[in-house]
Amino acid sequence: MLKYLPFLFLIILLIVTGALPVQQVQAGYADQPPPLPGWTHPSGYGNGFPAHDTAARHGINLGNAPIIRSSPVIAEIDGNTSNHKEVAVVTSDGYLHARRANGSQLWPPVQLLPAPCTPQAGDVVGNSNPAVGELLGNGVPYIVVGYGTVFPSNCDGGIVAVNGQTGQIVWRFSLRQWQMQEQYPPEDLYGMVSAVALADVDGDGKMEIGFGGLDRNLYLLSAVSNTSYTVRWYYHAADTIWSTPIFYNIDSDPELELLAATDITANPVLIPPTQDGGFLHAFDTASRTPKRIEFQTGFIWRTFVDQALYSSPAIGDVLPDQPGNELVIGASCWLPISPITQPVLKRGNWVKIFRLSDGAVLQTLDAPGCVESSPALGDIDGDGRLEIVVNVGWEGDSRIPHSEVVAWDPENSNPKWRTIPYSANYDEDSSRRFNDPSGGNLQSPVIADINGDGIVEVLSANFWSVVILRGYDGQQITCFLSPSCGSTPSLYAWYTLKSTPAVGDINGDNVLDVVIGGGHIFVNGASAAPPITAHLYAWTSLASVFPAQAAPSGYQLAPPYSMPWPQFRRTATNRGVQPGLQAATNNLFVLTDGTSSATYQIGLMSSDGSPLTLSLIETGDTGNVVTASLSNTTVSDLNPAQVLLTINAASVSNGTYPVTLTVSSSGVPSVQILVTIRKVSVVYQTFTPLLIR
Repeated sequence: MLKYLPFLFLIILLIVTGALPVQQVQAGYADQPPPLPGWTHPSGYGNGFPAHDTAARHGINLGNAPIIRSSPVIAEIDGNTSNHKEVAVVTSDGYLHARRANGSQLWPPVQLLPAPCTPQAGDVVGNSNPAVGELLGNGVPYIVVGYGTVFPSNCDGGIVAVNGQTGQIVWRFSLRQWQMQEQYPPEDLYGMVSAVALADVDGDGKMEIGFGGLDRNLYLLSAVSNTSYTVRWYYHAADTIWSTPIFYNIDSDPELELLAATDITANPVLIPPTQDGGFLHAFDTASRTPKRIEFQTGFIWRTFVDQALYSSPAIGDVLPDQPGNELVIGASCWLPISPITQPVLKRGNWVKIFRLSDGAVLQTLDAPGCVESSPALGDIDGDGRLEIVVNVGWEGDSRIPHSEVVAWDPENSNPKWRTIPYSANYDEDSSRRFNDPSGGNLQSPVIADINGDGIVEVLSANFWSVVILRGYDGQQITCFLSPSCGSTPSLYAWYTLKSTPAVGDINGDNVLDVVIGGGHIFVNGASAAPPITAHLYAWTSLASVFPAQAAPSGYQLAPPYSMPWPQFRRTATNRGVQPGLQAATNNLFVLTDGTSSATYQIGLMSSDGSPLTLSLIETGDTGNVVTASLSNTTVSDLNPAQVLLTINAASVSNGTYPVTLTVSSSGVPSVQILVTIRKVSVVYQTFTPLLIR
């Protein structure tokens, strides 16, 4: 189910033909937070500030074609354990770039394509987002990233693993070569839009790599050595895969499962027949023989929805009344409501919440237009609960003529707030403001406290800017009407932005920076003449231009510079899971006559797999009925823990004894477990007879 995406070529055409004027204006779009030191170009463009550049010359000129779909990742890439991070991103012509905190080049750009090729007009070969992780668990970070075209072409597609310290490609997995090796029929497409997800699924210290291709297959690979990998299995999904998969433990065994969203096209001759729409699957991650899993087989569970799934799933405890975490995903803007009667109204005007254990739909959130943005999860209103934020809107869906950023309280199907984000621009008419009508086209929001005041913001790329919205009400706080916004600053990037920004402390100064990749229309002077080259932007010290706010009444301030969802898929491994501590149950009821003691175990786990150091406090135990301890004081993905309970009511009178156990870990919400002990004179037991037929 291929969707052709003319995402920015109309805008480029207008610029190149002079449809956008270049008269100089004052303030507005050119007033920006400072660039991160070193993240600038050496000399100004065009006629200078403010019409064609900023005074500080924001943006590193990377020298390649503009960055379009690839979102930057902030991570430890070179293996240096200092407090500095690096940034990696892919240009649209297929070059992987990595920059140090000071803006210098970590190593020369890496060409991802194994051989020159010729994409179709309007296509690019660098569409995927990098993931960074220690594949072998030995302290050496690797970047794993996809490449290949969206349209049919003679270009190869697949993924490469790059040593973060040297910039060398250590291995390549070619989708075209895999097809020839496995000898299944050739495909029309071998490119990748999906990013890879990384996790150690079985605790052997080495990471697995999950991803989907436009070749209609979902893959699970394992890192083996610094030069090799193995294919655990691949599932033939029978349609294209745009969504990034996610690793999570959905059952009682210690291994992680792989959850993946795919498209599907109607086919009445299959058994069972298929309809137009999408599937959400859960797969076991153990190796298989044969490696190929045939369509409609081999999954733990599968759930059908009425729209192709381009959005990438996120996991978090968004419905606290439901046990454990839930999975959240949007849809896409591909299938119309009816190709005959309503071809310009798309299905998928929703975000859905799924139960992880069986894939059941728990909640559907109504959206004003079609959704293919990937959700960001975070407490944006200071109420101690997670909200869901996505971008909504695509030019091919006539439901709304613009794009919006939309937030929900997950228990309410109606949006919490809806904001139309606007970008300022250099323009002779100060009443004009600009919105990308396709601002929901795979680019996604992030959530962070950008100025350190304890109130989180939502950031998203739209048109030529990164816009910043107040988290609790969605009000835009960046400039959107130039020059009328006076000194209100913008994060204006001088070219169309179609990716997800990243937020993090890159240089270790305890202040957050905002990064995005794009281009610069005036790199060759005021005439805006092509070619337009890639630029990587980083803004810092946002508190200097966005002063601290007063929190609304009842708002629970977050720690300064907190980052609930700072980049695409939240972490550098594209894990997509909101951090937290979970208990197998939050309520335990014990009925006893006190004649003997009883022991219980309540499982604890880290929801995103990150190691957590635990502490336990017991309150309310007036009769010393409960003895509680932890089986171990650290918990991670493959290192579960238990609260160990011994109930002894021999020395107390008949009655009810409530006890509260609080398990805490720094940086995440505490877990409270209510243990209610009721002592009675006699506990009756009922036995069911064994029936044999």
